[in-house]
Amino acid sequence: MVYSRTLLKTFIILFVSTLQAVLGLAIPIDPMVKRIVNGFTVPTPFAPYAVFVEIDLGNNVAGLCGGSIISPNHILTAAHCVTTNGKAIPAANLTIGYGSETKEKQKNVVATAVAVLPGFLDKGSTNLLFDLAVLTIPTLTFTENVQRIPVYPQKIGPGQGLMATGWGLTADDHLSDTLLGAVLVTGDLAYCKSITSSFVDSNGPRVCILTKLTPGVSTCEGDSGTSVVISSGNVPMLAGVVSLAVYMGKATCVDSNSARFFMHPYYYIDFIAQATGMSKSYLTTTDSTYNKWEAELSLGLPNEFEDSSSGNVVVTETVIITPSGVPVY
Repeated sequence: MVYSRTLLKTFIILFVSTLQAVLGLAIPIDPMVKRIVNGFTVPTPFAPYAVFVEIDLGNNVAGLCGGSIISPNHILTAAHCVTTNGKAIPAANLTIGYGSETKEKQKNVVATAVAVLPGFLDKGSTNLLFDLAVLTIPTLTFTENVQRIPVYPQKIGPGQGLMATGWGLTADDHLSDTLLGAVLVTGDLAYCKSITSSFVDSNGPRVCILTKLTPGVSTCEGDSGTSVVISSGNVPMLAGVVSLAVYMGKATCVDSNSARFFMHPYYYIDFIAQATGMSKSYLTTTDSTYNKWEAELSLGLPNEFEDSSSGNVVVTETVIITPSGVPVY
């Protein structure tokens, strides 16, 4: 699909306006809540790194996640998407869709290897502090619609605007056929630690997002493994990988008391470098010529576990499709 410069600029203006709204700037959020509660459509040239991951679990059951292109041969995703019963799912069971914001128009490749962050699979159980995996795939040809995204190597503070993308559930409990984006904001240290004492800060293993900072906007089931990006000099960089949600009360994706704890890829850059065979310099810098965000985007962009006694509802954000076609969350 070809987008005119006018349409691309319109997307930028809409995105910046949304970011201004959720950060409490000049534009009121109320008129926009209804249209962005499920996210806004993200044209492929704005997120050419985003991929759809379908997991064949056998017996006509499929898991649905997302991921990010980090090299011509590698996808970064969440470990819980590609593991089951205490071991990695065979690479041949993982199909990666890429090159279009619309799933039916994507090209597909099958993974050839799976590397799970050491520590995630721990004596037959899972440790969600290590929820990252690297998939090896046949070599992709980079184009305007297919690009890698570098890992963001700088500090992430509270109140930072980020953009998450994915094909997960929308407000009406339907999976999206089109890539959607949502502006999110990192939470303050004290509040994030009150939700889970294991949280360090957003420069540690995980990045904390608070739903109350972006009313009605959130990632949801089916978004696990997808990209959470930040603008660095108008270049999109990977600041997080959708992982886990903590619900303090009502378990809905946009509940104002919920939090998201995304994996922080730069914290685990040594693992990513080892799994890909790429240098840390390559993984954290951009060599592409595409820059669809342009000068207008000068603003910053825009499942955790606890003791059972905490009363919090803790979930991963993966969707499983049964033979009848009914999603199971």
